[in-house]
Amino acid sequence: MDKVTKRLLKQNPELEFLKDQGIVKCKLSGHEMACKVDVIECYVKGKRFRRLRDSHQAEKLPEHLSSSVLHKDKLFCSLTSSYINCTTSNIEKHMTGRKYLRALQQYERGNFKLFLVQLEVPRSYLRALQQ
Repeated sequence: MDKVTKRLLKQNPELEFLKDQGIVKCKLSGHEMACKVDVIECYVKGKRFRRLRDSHQAEKLPEHLSSSVLHKDKLFCSLTSSYINCTTSNIEKHMTGRKYLRALQQYERGNFKLFLVQLEVPRSYLRALQQ
């Protein structure tokens, strides 16, 4: 195994080298591939691997972010009562946003209640009914 391959495996702890078989295996999907730099780079840059890695990192989130019951591919924030895509960039944007930070401060002070029930009807539809 050359230096470039070792560097790729260090950068991606989700990949492991199986010495007895001489292949690289992904811990998230179980995908096995040849121990070649171009094959590993192609897999790491692929959409499937990025989505698996994002969803795996999403499991390490605060208690008020949970998987959505209505939308299987999204998260539900019980502080802001909003749905968020499971990508790390969208989660970071939400967690650094003004609405989230204000709600988090109020929650930590004890002045705020969590939305434990997810809305079955979008809020925009409810607003239209109220008008």
